[in-house]
Amino acid sequence: MRQLIGRKLAPLASLASQRRFILRATYDAYYLPEELLENAADAVRLGASTEGLSTEAKGELVELGRLLHESAPDLSSPEFITTDSCWCALRVTAQRCLLALGFDLASWESEELSPGSGSTE
Repeated sequence: MRQLIGRKLAPLASLASQRRFILRATYDAYYLPEELLENAADAVRLGASTEGLSTEAKGELVELGRLLHESAPDLSSPEFITTDSCWCALRVTAQRCLLALGFDLASWESEELSPGSGSTE
């Protein structure tokens, strides 16, 4: 279950993947920011119902859930992934969740961003 939660959070946590699949999206390889937020909400729900997660991981997922509920990133600017404070806070919190879960974001990025890989979230 940790890996499933990690895979749901990784696109939100990864600035490199956001640059590739949001800023430089193509017809066949893109992320929709709204879907990244929905996947993060799914991860929070999964975490709440998963036994065996550390107290730290559960706490970080609760914080991410709070931010998802209380914040409204402005997705209208093409550069929102680096300029919108709400989006940046969500990304940092997703990174903390992954760290607490023991999910290897660098390996995920290496796989996701390798030549020929593409994503359609």
